Amino acid sequence: TTRLCLGTQMITGLSAVTPTSLTVPLGALTAEIQADGGVVRMRRDAQSPTATRGWRIDDGVGVNVDATLANVRLLAVSGTSTNVQITYFDRV
Repeated sequence: TTRLCLGTQMITGLSAVTPTSLTVPLGALTAEIQADGGVVRMRRDAQSPTATRGWRIDDGVGVNVDATLANVRLLAVSGTSTNVQITYFDRV
């Protein structure tokens, strides 16, 4: 069965200090997350990533996340020009 795209999100200027949560649309169970312009760290357990802890997403790399999306936290490794592109789906 084909997945249904439930929306997209772009986080601009991701902080290297304060972790950011996702704005998950109703019904979304999975997301594709891509770093855009820098390196991002991601945690899936509602804990805060740091510059050295968390799943590393390099610039231009995308990952599929099927954990509880409300628990995902993102942090730029450095700088203020890191963006994140996110697409939400109803199934894996």
